[in-house]
Amino acid sequence: ILVDRLQTALKADCCEILEIHLAERTYCRLIGAGLNPLSQESIAFSPGSQIDYLLKHQEPLVVTHLAEETRFIPLPSLGDRQIVSSLNV
Repeated sequence: ILVDRLQTALKADCCEILEIHLAERTYCRLIGAGLNPLSQESIAFSPGSQIDYLLKHQEPLVVTHLAEETRFIPLPSLGDRQIVSSLNV
């Protein structure tokens, strides 16, 4: 599976692929590896959120320490899973 290969290539503890619905300003997790069971629920994102920042800047987003991030409001699910750093593209 693609997400497993991506996780291995990045040497990451976990990996997920999100689907973003711009018109509704929501996202959902399509597939994940190294994470809790997949939930297909749509989650709203707001101005100032991590996804909003990613979409506005349209470039890879490297987060070295999520708890110290000041550019945006991190996704709650990352903190819930004790994620420290991330790469978003």
